[in-house]
Amino acid sequence: MKDVEDVTEIVCFHCQQAVEKYLKALLIKNNKEVTKTHNIDFLLKQCMEINSVFEEYIGNPLSEYAVDTRYPDIRYIPSKDEMEEAIILMNKIIEEVQNKLN
Repeated sequence: MKDVEDVTEIVCFHCQQAVEKYLKALLIKNNKEVTKTHNIDFLLKQCMEINSVFEEYIGNPLSEYAVDTRYPDIRYIPSKDEMEEAIILMNKIIEEVQNKLN
């Protein structure tokens, strides 16, 4: 089971990282201040000032994968289902950002 845990953990982390970077890119492109944060909900709320479509993604679990999967004291191992949901969510948010960047 250890191998599956390692995969789900790193995939969820990279999903969070990708969404974080895309949201920050959208903010930069729209001349908005970019706060140093890993909190996806916070970034989504900032992006809602650009387009309200981002409101539907508030409350997602991606933020917890930035920190909770990286530090041993608070380590959280996402399940395979959570990993699959993170991938789907990442793809949806990235598509929304790409639509706004074009």
